[in-house]
Amino acid sequence: GTRLKEGSAINQSLTALGNVIETLADQSALTPAQLKSSSRVVPYRDSKLTRILQESLGGNAKTIMVAAISPAADNFKETLSTLRYASRASKIQNVAVVNESPNEKAIRELKDEVTRLREMLTSVGVPVDAAPGAVLPRIAPPTPQQEEMLAELAALKAQLGAKDQVLRAIAASEPDIASRVGLSLSDMESGLRELHG
Repeated sequence: GTRLKEGSAINQSLTALGNVIETLADQSALTPAQLKSSSRVVPYRDSKLTRILQESLGGNAKTIMVAAISPAADNFKETLSTLRYASRASKIQNVAVVNESPNEKAIRELKDEVTRLREMLTSVGVPVDAAPGAVLPRIAPPTPQQEEMLAELAALKAQLGAKDQVLRAIAASEPDIASRVGLSLSDMESGLRELHG
């Protein structure tokens, strides 16, 4: 009696598994638009086996099923049944996605970005293991033309600073001179800056 009940429960679970596989295989053949309009439900709750295998069969997983067959003529019916079962199971298509929280994803992307930036710095000769605040060497020495432009820029900044000091001294000694000319100190400064770039 007990063996009969166990065998019956196993057959019922395998039948439910076959129904789930058939439904999933049919759904895999549908287009996304047809799938939305389809009212067919996958019967995962028909047995404990299909409920346990729900994520593996039609969820977020990659699953491998092994079909054991026999070359013996005595096992022809079981082999044929197993091959049909395997054929239906092979038609199921799952799209597995890595389960990752938004925080873990952001951390992973930032680590990838840091690695990429370190590789870029290393490729141009900048040491990436320097202490924070350390003075790093120039990436490439300036060309003679760039040095000439930097020297000219420094000279213009020095001239602008000297003229700015003169203007401030004049404005401090004669407060009404700006009102007589009709310009404010800020207007004069902006005019000088435009003039000298």
